[in-house]
This record gives sequence, C-alpha cells and structure tokens, in this order.
Amino acid sequence: MFLFIYELYALLGRKERKAIIEKIETHRKSKILVYFVGDRPWFEAQMASDAIRWIYEHLREMNNNKCVGVIDLYLYSLGGHLNTPWPIINVLREYCSELNVLIPFKAFSAATLTSLGADTIFMGRKSELGPIDPQIIQQRSGPPGTSQVMKPMSTEDVSSYISFIKDKVGITDQNALAKLTKSLADTLSPPTLGEVNRIHSHIRAVARKMLSMSKPTFSPSKIQEITESLTEKTFVHGHSIGRSEAKQLGLHIKDMDETLERLCWELYLQYENDLKLHSFKNTIAYFDSDDDDEYIENNAILSCIESVSKCH
Repeated sequence: MFLFIYELYALLGRKERKAIIEKIETHRKSKILVYFVGDRPWFEAQMASDAIRWIYEHLREMNNNKCVGVIDLYLYSLGGHLNTPWPIINVLREYCSELNVLIPFKAFSAATLTSLGADTIFMGRKSELGPIDPQIIQQRSGPPGTSQVMKPMSTEDVSSYISFIKDKVGITDQNALAKLTKSLADTLSPPTLGEVNRIHSHIRAVARKMLSMSKPTFSPSKIQEITESLTEKTFVHGHSIGRSEAKQLGLHIKDMDETLERLCWELYLQYENDLKLHSFKNTIAYFDSDDDDEYIENNAILSCIESVSKCH
C-alpha cells in the first residue's frame, strides 16, 4: 500500500530556489513566476485550473497589484487539463506589457499550448516542446470478472484512422467506407466520438487564440500552419520538439544565452531534487523487506508555484 501525504508547499529548498530566481530576474530585467508540475514516478501531477487562484496571488504581490513591464513564466510540465492554458495566459497578460516563457527542460501538451500565448519562448539546448493533440481516457471492458481497462487515446487517432483507410489503403467505395467507419463506432461509443470531435475543434480554436495574442503578431496563414503542425502533422504524442524544430515551425523562439541557460538549469535541478523526480520507478524498491506492506511519505510535493515573494 502507498500513502502520500501532501500539504501546502513546505520551506524545503526555498532559500536556494529564491536566490536563483532573483538572479534570473536581475539578468532578464523581468519578474519571474514559476509553475513547476512534477512528473515523479507513481506521483505525476498535471497542469490544472486549481493553480490559477495561486498564480493570481503571486501576480498581486509582484508590483503591489500593478502591471509590470516584463513577466517570464518559468514552465515545466508534461501536460494537463485543456481548460488550464487559456486562463493562465489571460491573467498573466493582465499584469504585464510583455510576456515570455522560459523552458528549462520539458513543456509538453498543455504546457506547449500555454507557451503559444507568450510573445517569446526562450529555449536552451535541452528545452523541449511537444504536440498539442490532447489525449482522452478510453474505457474498455476487460474479460468477464475483471475491471475496465483505462487506455489513453489521442484525439488525432480517430482522424488518422479515416485518413489511413482512404489515403493509404485507397478505399473509395462508399459502402466499404461506411462499414469500416461503423467498426470505429462499434469500438468507441458515440459519446466518445462526440468528445473526440469536440476536443479536436476546441484545441485548434485555443491554439489560434493563443497565437493571435503573441507580439509581433502572426499572420492568419502562419497561425493556421503552426496549429496544423502541432496537431495532425506531428504524428506521435510524445514527440520532442527542440528549439531548432520550433524555429522551423515559425514560433517566436529565442536561444537562451549562456547565463540564462545555466541559471534555468540550476533552478530545474533544485526542483528535481525537492520534488524527488528521480524516485524509484519500481514500486517494490520502496519496501525494505518482504514483510513490509506499507510505504508512508510525509510532505510529498506534487508541484510548485513560486516567485520571489511567495511559494505554494
């Protein structure tokens, strides 16, 4: 049995992290807000709307609740809820005239979508963005007497199936297409297919709105091109997009200079240690002997929202 007990973020490592954040602010002449979402094995967190309330607290403290010139969002996450990026970018833009995102390492899925709303995305040699094709959890019934199987599925998998039978296999007969499409409906329930269609449309609309906020502005054709590149034209959900590829897509990417890259990585290592991202992937390793049947860890941390003034 695993039992994790977590509270509001303790002072673990706070002094060291704050010192690095202050150095980044001095170097960038900006205000830094950190949103670090941990991916510790067996204890992964996701970007979610509950973070917005605490982000607002930090923004209120930055300049006595007044607008500042530049805010840099330091972002690490493997992804999260689709309804999170838009309100985060909106509230950040209420408090600054220029908004940038610093990517120390991984910013996938919902984190990539959040980055699209920045004026500039600063990336280092190890920075990674990813596709924004969201995944839904598909429930399948297992053998009799077993529980349902939960399997993630990309919303692009459905449209890819249709494209495969039409373009790759070359089936054009309408009756044959109808039968193959029916087999898809037999596998996925109509509500699931409806959800796929809704998310498919929603993610593109949000991406376009995000990119339209960026300065300098993108042309409508470039917004459409970037949106398609990050959805149906990137075929694997886990594909890593480095800064060279991100530039080729047409995003507003700037290379981190040596000092910024070093400081961002030092800060990442602090979070990596404090959130125990290198913990065991094998659950058996948590138990000292065969007689142990319980593992308890106090004050385990899922994620962190932090600035010079506050830490949650």
